[in-house]
Amino acid sequence: MTTPAEHSPIVEVTIIRLLPFGLLVRLPDEQVGIIREREIAWDAYQRRRWRRHFKRGDTHRAVPLGIGHDERLELSLRLAENDPWQSLTERYQLGQIVIGTIEGVKPYGVFVEIEPGITGLLHQNRLPLWAQSYPTEQLFWPGDRIKVALEHLDPLHRKIGLTMQRVWPTRWKQTGPLEPALHLAPVPAPLPATPSYPTVAWNVLVVEDDQLQREAVAGWLTQSLQRVNTATSAEEGLALLGAQPFDMVLMDFNLPGISGLEALQHIGEQWPAVRRVLMTDWALAGQHPVELDQLLDSGAQLLIKPLLPSDLTAILSDTPTNAELGTEPDTAQAIERATTSQLRDQRQHQQHLLTDMLKRLRQVTGASHAALFQFDRAQRTISIVAQAGAAQLQRSAMPDLIYSPVRDAAADKKIVRIDDAQQAEARVRYLKPLLNFRACLGMPLQHSLRDGYALFLFSPQPGAFKDGAIEQHAAMIALVAGALIEQGDFNAHAWDMQRLALLGQLSRALVHEINHQLSPINFALSDLERQYGLIQQALDSRPARLARDINEAHEILSDLMKGVERLTSTARMFGRLTIQSREQHVPIEGVVSEVLQLVNDMARRANIHMHMHIAPSLPPVRGQAAQLQQILLNIVINAIQQIELVRVREGGQVQISAKLLPDIGVQIAVEDDGAGIHREQWEHIFELGFTTRTEGGSGLGLYITRSLVEALGGRVYVAESLMLWGSTLVVEFPIE
Repeated sequence: MTTPAEHSPIVEVTIIRLLPFGLLVRLPDEQVGIIREREIAWDAYQRRRWRRHFKRGDTHRAVPLGIGHDERLELSLRLAENDPWQSLTERYQLGQIVIGTIEGVKPYGVFVEIEPGITGLLHQNRLPLWAQSYPTEQLFWPGDRIKVALEHLDPLHRKIGLTMQRVWPTRWKQTGPLEPALHLAPVPAPLPATPSYPTVAWNVLVVEDDQLQREAVAGWLTQSLQRVNTATSAEEGLALLGAQPFDMVLMDFNLPGISGLEALQHIGEQWPAVRRVLMTDWALAGQHPVELDQLLDSGAQLLIKPLLPSDLTAILSDTPTNAELGTEPDTAQAIERATTSQLRDQRQHQQHLLTDMLKRLRQVTGASHAALFQFDRAQRTISIVAQAGAAQLQRSAMPDLIYSPVRDAAADKKIVRIDDAQQAEARVRYLKPLLNFRACLGMPLQHSLRDGYALFLFSPQPGAFKDGAIEQHAAMIALVAGALIEQGDFNAHAWDMQRLALLGQLSRALVHEINHQLSPINFALSDLERQYGLIQQALDSRPARLARDINEAHEILSDLMKGVERLTSTARMFGRLTIQSREQHVPIEGVVSEVLQLVNDMARRANIHMHMHIAPSLPPVRGQAAQLQQILLNIVINAIQQIELVRVREGGQVQISAKLLPDIGVQIAVEDDGAGIHREQWEHIFELGFTTRTEGGSGLGLYITRSLVEALGGRVYVAESLMLWGSTLVVEFPIE
């Protein structure tokens, strides 16, 4: 095609027809020309949607480009507006770093639009070295965003050469200096020269069936100048309480015979003045959340195993203990009891939707009452899931519904239609006591549900449901209701599955942490035993060296206690993940610190450095600590895996930052330097079953994350993602 003169004349053209590749236009001299799609607009977004803005008969200003290969005149609409190439060097300099949009992907590289009308080539050999072995179509999609440097500018020939090799070294410089997230766990204080024991002496009863645990707790209490009795069962403990007065009872949960929880409930009724303390681990606490809440509401206290001396000191000093929550005492004081969990809220929302559907079904069919029944196959009982209508159902009739047509529909998947109940007395014998009706229609829910479900319509008019259209309406609502219940059941199972998967991913880290701490503990114990022998010798023959040997023993013992406290903290941290904790005001810094500890081994194996930037005086977020951990763990583990996927040896970095935003709340950002997320997938990554990994991805993690965040009134989204640069996922929580 011939090249137009620098100052080509602008002509008026009229659109004759819209072609697959552009516009067919007529000039004032009746000459016919073509405006190809690329010449319609500078902006790529407008070019992709040009058919919406042009129609036959429209007139536009255009610049002739010359005669094309098919001997037709070609024109440009965008050149009639302006030519950005003419002032290119006024806006850009060599070496400048810019953000552009991928316009086209070729095997040899990608075309990047850095502004409307200005496109450059990023050749494959100008990618970071670690990315050059991947096919370009795997790394980039049209519409993706990318950060590049201008390596070659040629406005005369309309060419720009781009590179990422000069960009990658600046990856973390723009975010400020990164500091490793060190000292994430509270460092235990040095062992005092003289132990600090409570000044008040209590009459304490320790009920524990494990001999080592019982002797350890009782021994420490005795050294603390408490008056201690012990028992090996709840029955023995209750007998001692009846025989002599006690100020406090420390009782293990898992006892033979009567459980510690039941025994403490009885003690609260029989001896209300006795302070009650339940000792248990997170696993048992998570299995009895309702009973445990009732016990704590009645004034009892909770100690989570493994115990530390500081836990017992807090109990004896009558100060709040942080053993239950792993938080500071002032945060523990801010706890408020949660009336419902997020999962329960979700089920209530599901029930509201079902009730609304039944109300609309009543209006369409003219039924007096609509009810959705559930048949529990394990217990062989029938209950009502949702209902709509003015009639009052007689609950006393519910046990006999197992013998009624409700069971036929719910369990045997049979459609039930009774046109006149007076002529079918035997069949409706156990259904009539539920409510007074003459006609009914029962429709089974056909979905793959664990239990059986049936939708029933009732009417006082005989033959009210003979119309086939009514049966079709009922079948349609039954189909929708079944899908809704199935989705709710799946969500409940998915949450548990994802938590188990999360624990599975972290189990190696738990084993590593335990082994990591046990080794120095074992060596410290050996050194302490050796030091004891030296002290004994010094007492007999070298009194002058006694002080030095005692100081060395003190240092060994201090290191030993630090190791035990770290190990205890790790055990509690992992234990808390296994259960649904109660709602509370959770400090963000504590949650982020624990998350970084939990993924520490995973990140270290992948050569990924973790960083934490938490704004000072950040207010706590209201929610369940375990669920907040799960939210951040899902995002952080996803970031680690994305880096590991493309840079197995080189590793990378992940940064967690948190700050307070006016009118929004607490914002937590997780930034990585992985391969990035394709722009088209920003929303899809939070969908159920969607995963960007060809193998090993379940598609549950980020879906559960969004569900948990939204249940807390917040939102999670991809704030930014640049290909071969990394992504930033943001979680925002409202504050009270």
